Amino acid sequence: MQLKAEPEQAGQVVRCPSCNSRLQIPANMPDSTLTKPGAVNRTTARHGWKETDPTNPNMLVSLGLGLGLLAVWYLILLPFKPAPDKVNSAYSTMEFVNSLFYKHLLVSMLNTLFFSWSISILFLKFKKLRHQKTALLLDVLPMRLGKEINVSNVGQFIDHVYALPRKLRDSLMVNRIRKALELFEIRQSASDVREMMSSQSDIDSARIGGSFTLTRAFLWAIPLLGFIGTVIGLSQAIGGMSFANVEDVGKIVSSINNVTSGLGTAFDATLLGLVLAMALNFPINSLSKQEDDNLNAIDAFCNEVLLPRLNDGVGAGNGDAA
Repeated sequence: MQLKAEPEQAGQVVRCPSCNSRLQIPANMPDSTLTKPGAVNRTTARHGWKETDPTNPNMLVSLGLGLGLLAVWYLILLPFKPAPDKVNSAYSTMEFVNSLFYKHLLVSMLNTLFFSWSISILFLKFKKLRHQKTALLLDVLPMRLGKEINVSNVGQFIDHVYALPRKLRDSLMVNRIRKALELFEIRQSASDVREMMSSQSDIDSARIGGSFTLTRAFLWAIPLLGFIGTVIGLSQAIGGMSFANVEDVGKIVSSINNVTSGLGTAFDATLLGLVLAMALNFPINSLSKQEDDNLNAIDAFCNEVLLPRLNDGVGAGNGDAA
């Protein structure tokens, strides 16, 4: 197996992305590549491999993680429950946080579940993204096999791809390179490869964009649920007003106090929803940008490394992939 190393890494000790062992990068790298000690080039039977989803995590796993986070958070807040007769202005910070999550319990718990589920999805997606970035370190098209990829040596490049570690070869970049090389071996046409890679780029982009559908739905639903909680609180507070005996000033004052207290509690549901939505918005957009950047890096590799090296003998050895 070969790994790519940048010139500025010459002489440094790095970790192998496949086995996590330490490797010494030579001070002089004639071809900017690093060969793992003990690696053996071999021809592997071509039977393909099952491609895992590169960006969509398992929904049941993410839901389980979300429920776990929800339970842990509510257990952490439980000891800080304020006394029933304690006024809001006297709450400590943790008591105020407790009141945000425990008042309007159904709405707040549902909002927190959406938030924790989204965070779990983003965490699992981030782990998948790290795997995709690690695969970019592989030297998928080593120069030692030939500066050009033509009909006579394309089989060697395909064998090299199949010999890559199983842990890393199932990635967006390696899968795309494998499909391109196998198509070139069959069709012997660089233009066909160019069209296929352009289509594959669009497919990967749509897949990445679609993987954020659920989290963006939660991002939309969280503040809406907060408003619903506020409406419920307002209706309960106003419904508690009673001026049946207008001559009893004490009852009127007590009723007004109950209403104002209920209004404060009602708006807490909106506050919680807005805070959770804002906290969720940043990691969603940050991870989305990272995945787009990774896909752009793969497209650039195909445009700048693979396509220019394809030689089908008719002068169509280069081109661009969308």
